[in-house]
Amino acid sequence: MVEKLNVAIVGGGISGLAFAIALSKNASNVAVEIYEAASSFSTVGAGIGMWPRVWEIMEAYELAEALGRQQVATPGIDGLFKYRRSDLPHGIQIGKGKVSMKSYHRADFLRVLLEHVPSHYKTHFSKRLATYDDDPEQESVTLRFTDGTSATCDVLVGTDGIKSVVRQTMYTRFAEKAQREGAPAEEVQKLLDHTQATWSGEQVYRHILTREDLEKSFPDHPSLYGP
Repeated sequence: MVEKLNVAIVGGGISGLAFAIALSKNASNVAVEIYEAASSFSTVGAGIGMWPRVWEIMEAYELAEALGRQQVATPGIDGLFKYRRSDLPHGIQIGKGKVSMKSYHRADFLRVLLEHVPSHYKTHFSKRLATYDDDPEQESVTLRFTDGTSATCDVLVGTDGIKSVVRQTMYTRFAEKAQREGAPAEEVQKLLDHTQATWSGEQVYRHILTREDLEKSFPDHPSLYGP
């Protein structure tokens, strides 16, 4: 009898849960354990926009029916993005999307994912990864958590966000190995540069307000009739 491959998913957000569901559809001979740093799955967040290509993936995961019940739909809005210049006294529309987008509240979307993660997959809360050991001579990866506990797996998948410990550890080890092998200093530094997420040079300011407040102050605002 062939033993199941043991996969550890570090991070129980949308990426981690979606990956777990994907494995359940395509790799039945896999044991999955999810390690989440928080004490429960977080429902913090606002809106999520889903383009047609992503919707095709949801259909492949057999999530379309459940997501269809959660879709945010407003009468009179077709879901096609309008592109505008808003750096002028009066905004000017300069284009319109060719495909529509489905909208969801993050909490509703996450709830659907949670409902479809197989019940036999194990979930561990309050497990914040500190580091991991991936010795080439060993047949498993050892996870070490900040609470002093440890666990092992065959495959480690890091979905632990912008401050990913998995990424930090992985690139630090790559840099150490390159240095031992005599790689140029700039090559080692290039690997170390990947340990932390780097600002791309762009930023977005977000704010949430109710449709009622927007209608009251700006009854003809374009956002009332489409994204």
